[in-house]
Amino acid sequence: MGKPQRVVAAVVFLAMLAACSAADKATPTAGPTAPTASAQVAGSKVWPAIAPSELPVETTSKMQGEITRWVNKGLIPGVTAAVVTPQGVWAGAAGVDGRGNPLEPKSGMALASITKTFTAAEVMLLSERGQVDLDAPASKYIDIPQVANGATIRQLLAQRGGVAESRAAGLGDRDVAWSTAKYLTFVPPATAKPDARFFYDNTNYVLLGLVIEKVGGRSVAGALNADLWDPIGLGRLAYQDAQRLPPPLARPPVQTTAEPELDKCVGDGPFLPCRALATVMGAAGGAAGDVESVARWGYELYGSRVLRPESVEQMTDFQDGDPYGLGTFDMRAVDHGRWDVDVVGHNGETVGYRSVLAVIPDAKASVAILTPSAVDVVPLVRKLVTAGSVLGQ
Repeated sequence: MGKPQRVVAAVVFLAMLAACSAADKATPTAGPTAPTASAQVAGSKVWPAIAPSELPVETTSKMQGEITRWVNKGLIPGVTAAVVTPQGVWAGAAGVDGRGNPLEPKSGMALASITKTFTAAEVMLLSERGQVDLDAPASKYIDIPQVANGATIRQLLAQRGGVAESRAAGLGDRDVAWSTAKYLTFVPPATAKPDARFFYDNTNYVLLGLVIEKVGGRSVAGALNADLWDPIGLGRLAYQDAQRLPPPLARPPVQTTAEPELDKCVGDGPFLPCRALATVMGAAGGAAGDVESVARWGYELYGSRVLRPESVEQMTDFQDGDPYGLGTFDMRAVDHGRWDVDVVGHNGETVGYRSVLAVIPDAKASVAILTPSAVDVVPLVRKLVTAGSVLGQ
């Protein structure tokens, strides 16, 4: 889908690093499927609080029926989905995980690059507090060779930092944690001119994780919990390996045709997909959670209930023509321009898991879909939204 395209391969470190976001590299190509870039799609008003109730049964039954249909038709072996609007919440599950266990709405999974929305929001919050200048060189906060090219915080957020790619050749033991310092030993000094082009690379967000730690004086896990998750009651999110998501956990199969080397990473431990890969991803893709928590997060974030509206507008500004704002995709680009309304959010891909968070500002609706498989769930958002008449059509 992206430029460059990367394949998932659990045995090779670089491929595994790309796997966290291979589907995210959604640079739209010229032609009728490329959406017109839009700016400030999230609007400037704070959305109302979510009603403490389920959505109407006529809506939820249709959406549950839709995800069950996907499983029955063989489109996907197992899936969880959630929709959050001001009127209430729905979360459902269908099918089984890779070990044959029935999925439930609270089944935890690796979120992969949806993690970038957490990292970006924390950096924007630090900016609101006056602790970070988005347009200052990142070297002001982390004086290391990987930002020696003068890339700014904003450019790292926008995937325009010009940082070098990792040169590591192997993941190693799946049960051993990677530190950011170890990761950066494989990343050469930055020499490319920043802001020259959009290039999606996880290293941008690994570096932003360091900024969060240096500026805030606490771990990324501690910052996300204290500033983002705890205040809005999102208890089933975890930043691995500092935190472990409690059961139920959905496991992918040990091996499939699509991902023949799953066994190199996926095991029976508490980390998803494994400790090594989760910690390699870090602030770029190390979070885990359940589907309702993800959908609630999308509503709170893009509804300007976590950040000021001005910050959300910056995150969802695509005026430069890139499909990426600040930690946020124009999801129309990721879905090849098939939407005729604005949709923002992020998708994720890592070994054994696929995920998507899609927020529709005009409908004030947040949709999340997770699967412990290699099935691309991005196109399924439109199917779910249509089945539930989420757009009011």
